[in-house]
Amino acid sequence: MKIPPDISIAGLHTALAPTVATATALEEGKVARLVAETVGARQLPAATEPGAPRLAIEAAHAAMEGARIQGEEIDILVHAWIHHQGHDFWSPAHHIAHEVGADNALPVGVQTMCNGGETAIEIAVARLICDPDATTAVVTTADIFAGGFDRWNSDSFLWYGDAGTALVLTTEPRPGHPKLLACAATTVLDGEGLHRGSDPYTWAPRQHGDIVDVRRTKKAHLQSGSGDAFNTSMRDALRHVIRTAVHDAGLSFDSPRLRFLALPRVGRKVIGDLYVPAVEDLTNAEIVYLGDHSGHLGAGDTPANLTDLIAQENHAPDDIGLFVCAGGGFTVSCLAVELGTPGIATVHTTTDTHARVGVAS
Repeated sequence: MKIPPDISIAGLHTALAPTVATATALEEGKVARLVAETVGARQLPAATEPGAPRLAIEAAHAAMEGARIQGEEIDILVHAWIHHQGHDFWSPAHHIAHEVGADNALPVGVQTMCNGGETAIEIAVARLICDPDATTAVVTTADIFAGGFDRWNSDSFLWYGDAGTALVLTTEPRPGHPKLLACAATTVLDGEGLHRGSDPYTWAPRQHGDIVDVRRTKKAHLQSGSGDAFNTSMRDALRHVIRTAVHDAGLSFDSPRLRFLALPRVGRKVIGDLYVPAVEDLTNAEIVYLGDHSGHLGAGDTPANLTDLIAQENHAPDDIGLFVCAGGGFTVSCLAVELGTPGIATVHTTTDTHARVGVAS
C-alpha cells in the first residue's frame, strides 16, 4: 500500500517489563544451555504483576506525551496482542482507549499473532487515508507470557518477553518526524497449521494441556507433510513484501537512503536459518536484529524496532528503514519508514540498540 506523504509518526515508546537474565534462568534450571545458545537472548523482560494492557497504557501515555497530543484528539486506537490480556471476555482495546482518555476514538482489536503490530499500523493508516475527518491514530501492542505460557520453553527456538508498545500517527504537519512511506503484506497459508497441529477444537483454552506447547503443534504439522514447502514459501513472501514496500515507497534497491532492514525479534537460529538467507542479497541496507536484549515481544516487535532505530543518532533524517515481520497463519509484512531527525519522536531511548546480525554484542 502506497502511503500519502503526510502521515507522520508523532510519538512512540516501548515499555519493557523488568528483565530476567538468561544466566539466572540457566542457574534455576528453567532452560537448557543448548537452547540458550541457539536463541541467543541475554535477558527477557518478565512482568511481576498481571495485566498486559497496563504496559500498553504506559507506552501510550509516553508516546502521547512525546507527540504532544491529548486523548480527545485520537480518532482511532488499534490494539494488537497474541496472549491473555487479563480478563476472559472483554475488549482490551476499549479499556486502553478509556485509560488514555481517547473518548472520541474508535477502538479496534487485532489478533494476527506476531504480525499484529504491523497489521494494526496498516489498519490505522487506512483509516487516516480514507476518513478526511480523522487526523490522529494510536497503535498499541501488549503481551505478558505467563499463566500457562512458559516463555523459555513453550515454543521452538523462540523466547518471549513482556512489553507494551505505542505509536502515535498523525496527518498534521510534523517537520523532522519519521514518515510512513509504504506497507506491504502477504499470506503464507502453508504454515496455517503450525500453531494448530492435529489437535481437535476445544471448548476453552488449554484443554490440550496445562502449558501452551507450540513445539508439539509444530512437530505434528511438520510430520504430516503439510509443512514441507513452508520455508520456501516464507522466503518468497519475505522477498515479495520487501520488494513491494521499496517499490511503493518510490525507491530502488541501490538507493543509498536504504539504511536499515530490521528483522523481528525471534531467536538467532530462526534469524539465521530463515530470515537472513531470504533478505541478505536484496539490498545493501544494514540487517538489524534487536532481539538479544528482549526476546520476542509478541505483537510488538515492529513497533519496538521502530522506537529503537528512530531513537538512534547514527542516521540522517531522510534515511529509510525497512521493518519486516511475520505472524502465525502466516501473514508477512514490511513497512518502509523515513526515519526523520534522530530521537525527535521518542521520549527517551528504551534499549541498547547496538546488537546487529553478525556482530558480537
